[in-house]
Amino acid sequence: VAGILIALLDRNIYWLLVAAAIATLTCFYQIPTMGAANTGKGKRDLLGGLRYVWQNQIVLGSLSLDLLIVLSGSVVALLPVYAADILNVGPEGLGFLRAMPAAGAVLMGIYLSRFKTEFENTGTTLFVSLGVFALSIITFALSETLWLAACALFIYGASDMISVVIRGAVVQLNTPDALRGRVSAANSIFIASSNQLGDFRAGAVAAAVGPVGATLLGGACAMAVAAGGAFWFKDLRRLKKIEN
Repeated sequence: VAGILIALLDRNIYWLLVAAAIATLTCFYQIPTMGAANTGKGKRDLLGGLRYVWQNQIVLGSLSLDLLIVLSGSVVALLPVYAADILNVGPEGLGFLRAMPAAGAVLMGIYLSRFKTEFENTGTTLFVSLGVFALSIITFALSETLWLAACALFIYGASDMISVVIRGAVVQLNTPDALRGRVSAANSIFIASSNQLGDFRAGAVAAAVGPVGATLLGGACAMAVAAGGAFWFKDLRRLKKIEN
């Protein structure tokens, strides 16, 4: 979408972004103000959310998996190298590759919202999706054709969406109302840091062992994170039914 808009609007795209940002900000004024819960002095400090995360194995497992799986398995930073030097597909191919994770995530999100309103074996589904995520990274690392790389990235985005939906629901359902804002803030820190650190990790390892080796290693580490998480966070693995 970004490529099409740039081709059509050139630098005027920035005015469109400014207008979209202003429209988004105005939406926040429509959110009703809610009164703060009386949680007592001990729970009102800034570290209350982090303490709760550390003490709750299900929430800690959800946030830790989010951090570690993306940190070890991020491939977005290496897509330009794959497009230029490995797949030889040029800028158009790079745009296509960049779109595939989002396409997989969007279509999976639509499916989950319309046809999959509950999960019977939530924990098992979560760890299976993490395993598929890791396998898609390994498949992408070994890809030598555009179509195979695109399919791997599509599955990469779709499987990530499944785990994101489950982890988000699990965190919200296992957090008291009084701490939900602070736990959500901690969750946002985990998400933002994992994406940026994952890109740094990918680039640093690629400089040492090459892009293919870095991606393979990332996929292997992501698989290890999924397996280790299933072992360490047993309460999360044993979760049963939740409603989406």
